[in-house]
Amino acid sequence: MNPTAVHNFDVIVIGAGIAGCTAATLYGRAGLTVALIERQPDNHAYKKLCTHYIQASAKPTLDRLGVSERIEAVGGVRNGMAIWTKSGWIRPSADPRYPPHGYSLRREKLDPLLRQLATETPGVTFFNGHAWRELLWDSQGRISGVLTSEQKSKQTHRFNGRLTVAADGHYSKTAELLKLRGRSWVNGRFGYFAYYRHLPLPTGPMAQIWFKQPDVAYAFPNDDAITLIAYMPSLDKLPAFKPDPHAALEQHFAALPDAPDMASAERLSPALGMLKGEFHWRPAAVPGLALVGDAAASTDPLWGCGCGWAFESAAWLVDATAEMLLKNGDVVKGLTQYKKLHWRRLAGHNWYNGGFASGRNFYPHEQLILAAAAKDEQCARHVLAFAARHVGIGRLHSPLNFFRSLWINLRQR
Repeated sequence: MNPTAVHNFDVIVIGAGIAGCTAATLYGRAGLTVALIERQPDNHAYKKLCTHYIQASAKPTLDRLGVSERIEAVGGVRNGMAIWTKSGWIRPSADPRYPPHGYSLRREKLDPLLRQLATETPGVTFFNGHAWRELLWDSQGRISGVLTSEQKSKQTHRFNGRLTVAADGHYSKTAELLKLRGRSWVNGRFGYFAYYRHLPLPTGPMAQIWFKQPDVAYAFPNDDAITLIAYMPSLDKLPAFKPDPHAALEQHFAALPDAPDMASAERLSPALGMLKGEFHWRPAAVPGLALVGDAAASTDPLWGCGCGWAFESAAWLVDATAEMLLKNGDVVKGLTQYKKLHWRRLAGHNWYNGGFASGRNFYPHEQLILAAAAKDEQCARHVLAFAARHVGIGRLHSPLNFFRSLWINLRQR
C-alpha cells in the first residue's frame, strides 16, 4: 500500500462549487497557498438542481472576481424581477442605491467557468477526484486539515492547513461529522420544474414570480434562450400532479396572469420533481474551520438565493481571515468576525424564508406592503430591494415602510 502523501497549505477548501472556487480564488490572490479539493473527477461537473439565479446583491463580488464579463461572454442574462400578487404586478424601475441586476447562467456553464478561474489563480492547487475521509485535529483541539482518498489510485492524502473551509453543500459531510446543529425547516411545498427554449415572457430577460397564495410559480430566463419554469404548490396538491407531472405543470402555468405561451416554445426537458425539502442554518465557523455557501445556510429554492449567498459568504470569509493568515495571527479572531457577519447579513433572510416555506399565505401586514408596492414606485423599490437581498427583513417590515404602505393603500382605495 502506498504511504500517505502529505501536503501543507495555508488554506484547505473542500468543494469546488461556487463558494469553494470563490474562496480559493480570493485567498490565492491574497498571496496564500490553497488546496482546492473536489470529489468529482470531471472538471466540467456541475450542480443539477438549481434555479441558476444570482441575486443582484452578489454583483459586487462578481465584479471583484472579474467574472461578470466572463458570464456575459458565455451568454449570461442580466436578470431582474417582476412579482405578481393578488394586488397586481410589482415592477419598479432600477434603484440607483443598489446594483441594478445580477445574472442568470445555467450551472453547466457557471461551475466550470469558476473552476477554471480558481485553478488559473497563482497559489491555488486543484485536487479533483478526491473523496475526503476525515478531519484532522491539532493538540489544541482545533481542526488542522483533512484526510482524503484519491478515487482513481486509492492513494491516501493528508492536507495540513491553518484554516479549513467547508464548501461541500447542503448535505455537508463536514457539518455531519462535526455534529453541527442549528435550525432546520421542512418545506410545506413541493415543486416541478422544466426547461424551455424561446419561451416568450412579457418582461423579456426579467424573471417573473407569481405568488398565488399558497402556491408559487416562477420563470427564470437563462443563457441560450433557455427559460426555467417552476410551480411550487402546497403538499396537499401532490396527488393531482403525480399521474402526469408535465401536463399538470403546463396546466397550472396556463392559468397564471400574463402567462407565457407554452405552445410557442420548445420543450427541452420533462418535468423534474423537487418533492422533499429541508433547509437549515448552521454555525458558520468553529475553531480552525469555516462553512460557506449551502453548508452554512441553505434555503428554499423558491427565492433563488443560494448562488448569490455562496459568492457573498466566501468573500466575507476571505476578508475576515486572509490578513491574519498572512501575518500568522490568530485566525480564530477572524473566524469569529466572519461568523458574526454571516449571522447579521443572512440570519433574518433565512428565518423568513424558512417560515414561508411552511406553505403559509402572506400575513396581513405583508399583504398591505405588497398591495402598496403594486401602486407606488417607492414601495415597489423597497420590496424589490428585499427580494434582491440588498436589505434585510427588518428594513422591509420597518414602521416607516409599514405606515407609508398604509397611507398609499388608504389614499388609492
